[in-house]
Amino acid sequence: AAAAVAGGWVVVPGLDRHSAQGDRVICDILADAGMVFEWFGDRLVAKGPVTKPIFADLGARPDAFPALAAVAACRVPGSRLSGLGNLLHKESSRLEVMACNLRSLGARLAISDETFEVEKVIDREENSLRSVRAADDHRIAMAMAVTALEAGPLELDAPSCVAKSFPNFWGRWSDLLLGLGRSD
Repeated sequence: AAAAVAGGWVVVPGLDRHSAQGDRVICDILADAGMVFEWFGDRLVAKGPVTKPIFADLGARPDAFPALAAVAACRVPGSRLSGLGNLLHKESSRLEVMACNLRSLGARLAISDETFEVEKVIDREENSLRSVRAADDHRIAMAMAVTALEAGPLELDAPSCVAKSFPNFWGRWSDLLLGLGRSD
């Protein structure tokens, strides 16, 4: 998702190309939106940014919503994510929390119980620190890190919640930012 927003390329080592992991659907969705993915053994190289609107039915893959919503709200108006009715039963009300965060950053969204549409992308603000909520949800925290690549500096209310699924996320994120030539 970082390459989808920031452009450039990101290498993700240690992956199984044939994994049934649900989050792998993100690669297919982002490829349809203009990204390029290449495999080199167990390394996936993602080349971005996205260049076309993102369209996806996430009914069977609700965990992909925060990352895809972040990318869509940063890069491509006209994106539409659907099949979101079961997001109310996750760690947080992901649709509501993501919409609130992205709107606070300037995005204009059309939201229903089942859909998320981006009408206007977020505003970039380099010279101010804006606050966003993770709602103690690891996927929202990581999605907001991606959002900061376009939005500028963000203050997250509960950064430690990423420990649920990725305890070293912030360390790896810092490494990734250095690889992109950024320090935000």
